[in-house]
Amino acid sequence: MIDRNYPPKFKEMVKHTGRAPSTISYHLKRLAKARIISVDQDNFHRYRLLNKSRTLRILSKYS
Repeated sequence: MIDRNYPPKFKEMVKHTGRAPSTISYHLKRLAKARIISVDQDNFHRYRLLNKSRTLRILSKYS
C-alpha cells in the first residue's frame, strides 16, 4: 500500500503476498480497527493508508 499510487484491491493483495484470502482479510480487519487503513466500500474493496508518514515511522522501528 505504501508504494502504490492507487489503493490496491483485495485480490491484488492476495496475489502479491501469496497468502490465503482469509489471512489477508484477518489482518486487514485488524488494521482497519486500529485506524491504520480505511476501506473503500465499492465493488472492489480498495484499501488506503490513513496516515502514510505515521505508518512509515512505525515500520522503520521494526526494519
